[in-house]
Amino acid sequence: MENKNQQQSKKNRSKANRYLYIAAAAVLCLGAILTGVLLSVRNRETPVNPDNVPAVTTPDDDPKEPDIDVTKILPEFVAPAVGLVTQSHDLDVLVFSKTENLWRVHRGIDISCKAGAAVMAAADGKVSEILDDPFFGKTVKITHNGEGVTIYSNLAAELAEGLEVGKEVKCGQVIGCVGETASREIAEEPHLHFEMTVAGKSVDPMTYISAESRAASLTKDTAYEG
Repeated sequence: MENKNQQQSKKNRSKANRYLYIAAAAVLCLGAILTGVLLSVRNRETPVNPDNVPAVTTPDDDPKEPDIDVTKILPEFVAPAVGLVTQSHDLDVLVFSKTENLWRVHRGIDISCKAGAAVMAAADGKVSEILDDPFFGKTVKITHNGEGVTIYSNLAAELAEGLEVGKEVKCGQVIGCVGETASREIAEEPHLHFEMTVAGKSVDPMTYISAESRAASLTKDTAYEG
């Protein structure tokens, strides 16, 4: 009887030990699985760099400057002739016209100079129109970047050789000379009637001509303002 009890006790201990081994093995397996999962997550978050070399920034990683459309930027303008500004740009204040014997707005500036004096392109651009205006005589229009247009009137009938619509011109390039073809200002002394528009609106050319060019080429007569 005692032997049977001893044998049964041994069987029970053996079975318990087997369960302990199985449980221990399960714990070890679970620990290995958790460790593998944690390492996998860590590797995804942290780039592998075995040599501990600092990361190199490529040009594609650098922030790029926004592209600037230079065609929308007005160029710097220079005086189109050398002389005395006898009438300024006035859309609000009327100026007296000797030819028409009346007061009217003046959309440009008049630069008094000798007949035959050179007239130059005020900035780089393209000749967009050449016409014989019934009031302002021989006229050349040049289109510039930034929706700018300069208008040169009262020119001599003969323009610079080769000047035609579509022709590219450079700042300071001679396009013609001062004439006396403007019937609306025929009573005035020889002068260049110079207008400018930006985005289709009449503007005062004096505010766009560089200060250096104004000082070098233009003087202002204020007698007409009285």
